[in-house]
Amino acid sequence: MSPGQPEPSPASQPDTPAPRQAANGASVVVPLRQARPEPAAPSPAPAQPVARPGAASAPPREALAAGDWWAQLLDRMQLDGLIANLARHAMLISRDQDQWQLLLDPGHQPMATDARIHELAQAISDYMGKPVRLKVSFESGGEDSPAQREERDRQARLARAKDALRGDPVVQALVTEFGGRLDEDSIEPE
Repeated sequence: MSPGQPEPSPASQPDTPAPRQAANGASVVVPLRQARPEPAAPSPAPAQPVARPGAASAPPREALAAGDWWAQLLDRMQLDGLIANLARHAMLISRDQDQWQLLLDPGHQPMATDARIHELAQAISDYMGKPVRLKVSFESGGEDSPAQREERDRQARLARAKDALRGDPVVQALVTEFGGRLDEDSIEPE
């Protein structure tokens, strides 16, 4: 396996956890890692799965928007360091054969050096098994980068965690009985 390539997922994995026996004889359910589906190509380009070199790819189950496709591609590529940071803050605007258009907020321009853009293009080319050229533009107002999506998801999980604690009868009883308060700043979503 070459560096930067994700491990191939097992051919088949059950959807349900496998029960195991603990040392004390109790039954323990251990969740199994589930394989992620291959991302489909962004609209309006024809749907194409992302294929790892040497790996068979299944046809896409549904067409994904460019942002969804880009986020799934980056998850699969398992980039690290500054290149991963650059890619996570970029939005895929278009993908036409070997020319891909990315959009970055001007605040991220210092990390988008020619060398890093070339390194990201090379990583994508290696993963896709064909040459890819990146054109990067800088503009404020984009809200669909993988980093922005992750932050929105984290904020939503945090809101759900706060709501769950506020509505928890045990927490309510402790606050009432001991005159306490819920320190919402200490709440971390799972």
